[in-house]
Amino acid sequence: MRLVELLAMELIEWPQNARAVQNRSRRVHFFNCEFSFTRDVWAGDDASIHRIDPACMPRLATDHATAIVTREQWQAERRRIEAAEKHAGKWNGEGLPPIGAQVMFENNQCEVIGHHEGVVVCAMDDYYENGCYDGFLATQLRPIDTRTPREKWIDEAMGIMKVHESWKHVMGNVYDAGLAKLPEDGE
Repeated sequence: MRLVELLAMELIEWPQNARAVQNRSRRVHFFNCEFSFTRDVWAGDDASIHRIDPACMPRLATDHATAIVTREQWQAERRRIEAAEKHAGKWNGEGLPPIGAQVMFENNQCEVIGHHEGVVVCAMDDYYENGCYDGFLATQLRPIDTRTPREKWIDEAMGIMKVHESWKHVMGNVYDAGLAKLPEDGE
């Protein structure tokens, strides 16, 4: 996970006129002076104006040796995360499912907890006895079907009959009259 992502998740307020960096120890420093990265450590002309201790940072950023995060970058990432949380759970099967979405892998439901280089990371509590995390390509996952049995029947019937969307109400009337059968219903 990149430093800007970590800071957007962990930091509520940004120090005035500062840029953030992270040392290998996971400590985050905020500088408002010149600084550089030497021997695995970020150091400035003056002491950092604020810092976050390693115990408060969940992990080392993948880009810790190169990332210099500004307030503007942090704010943009926070807006992106807020928008993703607002739409969490809504995925149409295209692209990567958003973090927080409930998705299906084979016949097992799992929760998307992250992305890494195009891989979707899921919590697989129901799939394995003690729970675990696993990574998948988005093509291995599918959205959870939240349609009612009526909506499923109408969609399937319209697909089989290849009728226009305007017939949807007619199909609904057929279903409501009890005349609908699906192949799995038998007969």
